[in-house]
Order: sequence, then structure tokens, then C-alpha cells
Amino acid sequence: MEIKICGITKPREIEILNELKPRYAGFVFAQSRRKVETAEAAALIAALSPEILPVGVFVNAPPAEALEAARRCGLYAVQLHGDEDEAYTEKIRAAAPDLKIIRAARTKDLRALRAAIAAKPDFILFDAYKEGERGGSGQSADHGLIERIKSELTVPYFVAGGITPENLAQTALLHSSAHALDVSSGAESAEGKDRSKIVRLISALP
Repeated sequence: MEIKICGITKPREIEILNELKPRYAGFVFAQSRRKVETAEAAALIAALSPEILPVGVFVNAPPAEALEAARRCGLYAVQLHGDEDEAYTEKIRAAAPDLKIIRAARTKDLRALRAAIAAKPDFILFDAYKEGERGGSGQSADHGLIERIKSELTVPYFVAGGITPENLAQTALLHSSAHALDVSSGAESAEGKDRSKIVRLISALP
């Protein structure tokens, strides 16, 4: 099972990731306290180890905007947390066939999860539902709802939402078939991404 550390904003955090080697690093381009501008993200990713795959997080960005950020930053994937549908996915694929698409599905209800699946991404990312927020809230996803939708999946999936060093092993056990776990607030202290927490997260992976 892989891990993604999301919400990278500082060169110091890149140094931590380069040392500890999670599989994915997430950079938030949408409105958020973890938001980075394209030029900032490009500089951070230029310093990222080539072993770590950079992912850009977007919320209802015009396809051209997401594609330009992907091009400038050398993104492996775009992670979509808005209302992006299959037509949106098709535009991304047509312009950048090698760019992977991760579609977030907030665990509000089965309808929301099926809408994300219908967008035909390369990966689904199950995240917590919190009114007015699109991710990084620290709340846990509805694991029962994820279990109910698993039989309808045709692509690999990530699990996010409230994952911490204390509960990662339990979350991994619940979702043993998951491709990866995605952690943002659970990898942070007051100063930002916390090396000791990331060490514990990676150590708890099965």
C-alpha cells in the first residue's frame, strides 16, 4: 500500500519527503490554507525526488488552467475535488494523455460516489464529507459507505480523511485493497508537515 502526503507548501517539507520517500506528494492549487501558486509549486516540485510522484489538487478549475499547471509543474496527476464530470475528464485526456486523473468522492451518499465514478478517472479518492470544505478537514471518511460502493469500482482507489499515525494501521486494515492512503492534516503540527508524524505514518503502512 502506498501513501500520499498532501498539502506541501515549503522547501523544508520537500526535504522531509525526499528523505522519507512517500509515493506521492500533493500540491493544492485550489483555495485553501495550503494553497500554492503555480510558480511556487513548480519550484517545489523541481526540488522533489524523481521517485516521488507530484499530484496537483484542483476544485472546478477550467481544464485549460489545470492543464497549464500540470505542464509547468510536471505533474503526474490532477486530483479533482469539485464537480468535474466525464466531459471534463475527456478534455484533460485529449490534451494530456499521459496525465493521470484522480477524482475525489466525498462520502456524503452513494449518489455522490457514483457521480465521481461516472467521471471515468484513473483513480477514485474517497474523502470525508464536510459542508463547505473540499478536503483537508481532518474528519474521517464514511468507511461504511466506501464498503458499499467497492463492488462498483473499476479503477484503483485512495482513502483520505482524518488519517493519523494513530489510526493509519486500522484504516489500512479496513481498506486492504486500497491503492494508497492520503494524509494531509494528520501529517502536520503547528509548523506544517511534521517529520516525526510522517515517519510514524510510513512505518504503520502494511
